[in-house]
Formats: sequence, C-alpha cells, structure tokens
Amino acid sequence: MAYLSITSLTAIAEDVDINATFTANANTGIITSVVASLDAAINGNVVITVGAPDAVNGNTVITIAGRYNDNFDKTITYEDGAKVVQTVSKFKDVTAGYNFITEYQAAAGGTKTATYTVTIDGTPFTVDQTINNNSYTPGQNYLVQYVAQGKY
Repeated sequence: MAYLSITSLTAIAEDVDINATFTANANTGIITSVVASLDAAINGNVVITVGAPDAVNGNTVITIAGRYNDNFDKTITYEDGAKVVQTVSKFKDVTAGYNFITEYQAAAGGTKTATYTVTIDGTPFTVDQTINNNSYTPGQNYLVQYVAQGKY
C-alpha cells in the first residue's frame, strides 16, 4: 500500500511564498495514479504539481508553490459603481468597477488550516498546513494596490 512521506507541512503566514515538496511512496510496484487538490475554502494562488512516477522505485514527487491570501475576515467598506455603499469581509468580494474604499479594518489574529487531499491509486490521504494571520495583513497589500490605481 502506498503512503505519503508527511502528514503536515510547516506552518506559514499569509502572503508568504510556499515552497513545499513531499513524496507519494509506493511500498511495492509503481504508483499508477496520483491526484492532489487543495480545499476549495482556502484562498490563494497555489499551484500543485504532481510528478511522473519514478521508474526505479515507483515514487511520485508532489510540489506545492504559491501563496495563501485573503483567508481572514476583515471589514472593507466601499462605494460600488452605482454609488451604493457596500461592506464585505474579503477583497475578492469587492465588485469590479467600484469607485473607492471608504474604510478598511484589518483582520484580527488567528489561524486557518489548508488541507490538501492526495489520492494515490484510489486511496485518499490528507496533508495539513496551518496558515497564520500575521500582523502585516495581506489586505494592506491590496489596499496599497488600490491606492496606487487611484481607487481610494
């Protein structure tokens, strides 16, 4: 029966580069199928790459790269294109064509868990990674971008 080389990844803060590699190991034979995915409830630009099985030992390398962002609730008040004041908790929920942001309150501390499901030859395994909300909230990066675009 196949197994993963790890069950958890090192904790990481939002908006910090993820560079993780682990292995799907074959006890006997060669792994014929590996599918990996991230829990849909986690936001970010994360790319999962599943390598081809090694011809000698049958193992497969899985690489995770990218960044988590916009996972912690904050308060964002803005005026939409119709000049109606809206309040949302994630930057991804700010509608396109908005006029300006009137208020921004950063997310408080806390953690979330990113869960990756790796299915090896039909058998599912999970790998967890703790996402820490750091004191420099990634929302500040978005706010800086919006200000630079003249939208605040």
